[in-house]
Amino acid sequence: NKNDINAPTADSLGVNALSGSTYLFHGEAGEPAEGVGVAKVWYQIIQNATAPDAGTDPEAAGYTELPTGGNWSFTKNFPAEIAEGTGYWLHVLAEDRAGNRTPDAKSVQFDVDLANPSINDTEIGVSTLVPRREGFELGGPVTDSHGIASVTVTQSYDSGTPITISTNGPVLTPDGTGFDWTLENLPRGNTAGTIGAQSLVDGTYEYQITTTDLVGKTNTIVRRIRFDSTGPTIEFTAPAEGGWQTSGDVTVRGLATDLTAVGGVYYSTAASAPTIPVAPNANEDWTAEGWLVAGGSFGSWEAVLTGLAEGSHVVWISAMDTNGNTTPAIQRTFGVDT
Repeated sequence: NKNDINAPTADSLGVNALSGSTYLFHGEAGEPAEGVGVAKVWYQIIQNATAPDAGTDPEAAGYTELPTGGNWSFTKNFPAEIAEGTGYWLHVLAEDRAGNRTPDAKSVQFDVDLANPSINDTEIGVSTLVPRREGFELGGPVTDSHGIASVTVTQSYDSGTPITISTNGPVLTPDGTGFDWTLENLPRGNTAGTIGAQSLVDGTYEYQITTTDLVGKTNTIVRRIRFDSTGPTIEFTAPAEGGWQTSGDVTVRGLATDLTAVGGVYYSTAASAPTIPVAPNANEDWTAEGWLVAGGSFGSWEAVLTGLAEGSHVVWISAMDTNGNTTPAIQRTFGVDT
């Protein structure tokens, strides 16, 4: 007697696992010409290679009745009726119109892969814009129930066209049932010819990180980094270089701008500029070196000098941004003649 399962096939495992939202199981049962004909099949899906003994009551043994004259089929919904997992078995028994059943079930093993692969980055850790002033890397765990095929990363610079990092790209290291992935020496150049090498150019970088599992499903995360390794741009607007003032009370004014944000502007009237602190993050780092905190706003600063004697004077100005970068001191010379 014929009792065949046509779908799923015997290789519906691992990378060939069943996927999607529904699946049509189907097969064929038959008898010799002299037989009375097929009446039904009984089927059961369990995670056990051994088909349960149907006995005299297949339904009581967990089987489902499916009337048929030969070809049979039924649909299952994922994951409502069959959850993601491995080691499922479909067991099928055929029964003719006289009530005779095949003594042994026809069985086929299959897996179900519904979930997209999982990928994370633990170096930056968030999808919101993050500041960096030194070279950085990305990396973290990537997993899937049936295996990972690849991790790819694209980089875009200042909202430009994404470029795939194919040279010196992500490295996958086995870790348990998944991998750890790393991508070092970032940021990279912003052309196809330079994307393989680190290029520490200030700007905003976006990374699209995509993993593909062995079934072809994908998952993408995004990381955005504002790379800023340069201190604020500062300039004087008053008094004019070498100009003479008629009062000993002089307000020195200027402007400051930065890619990230200006964190502070500082001045000194010493003969030579005080030492600029390394990677400062507070006014105290500057005052400890002899600097004074400029007034006004960060973008439009001022240094109020009072009681200046007649003669030539010098003012030094420096600044920091909120990323810890500093600006070399610049000088403005002017005179007082009351």
